Amino acid sequence: MDFKIKQFDELTRDELYALFEARTTVFAGEQGINYPDADGVDRYATHIFAMDESGKVIANLRIYFKEDEESVAHVGRCLVVKEFRGQGIGKELMHKAAEYARDVMHAREIYVEAQKHAEEFYKACGFKTVSGVYMIVEIPHVEMRYYIED
Repeated sequence: MDFKIKQFDELTRDELYALFEARTTVFAGEQGINYPDADGVDRYATHIFAMDESGKVIANLRIYFKEDEESVAHVGRCLVVKEFRGQGIGKELMHKAAEYARDVMHAREIYVEAQKHAEEFYKACGFKTVSGVYMIVEIPHVEMRYYIED
């Protein structure tokens, strides 16, 4: 699986459209989240994603520095589209994010607000739960952290 790693201004129009299409399909379509996806973060985040042969995004996340903590990378908008789940693509995506956070961002930790149903997935990727359950757009979440080793 080939992953692309791009800043917002490096994305082609087709890639940008495909990223938002995948996020809309998963978050609005599958999960029924009625919340604006365009939150301003994409402009300064790095986007890590994989596409199929037709140009459809099949896995995606964005990574950026957490606003209130130095050297902590924040990962969000993580997804693998339904027909590609269960193939290890999500773990590979998180591995790419960890490499990027360590090697390029020089981060010491990665922070994610994980949907509660995905908590075990993140644990399998090395994250630790650091909070109780709380709600974001009516979906249970937990804060999780991945501690980067040198």
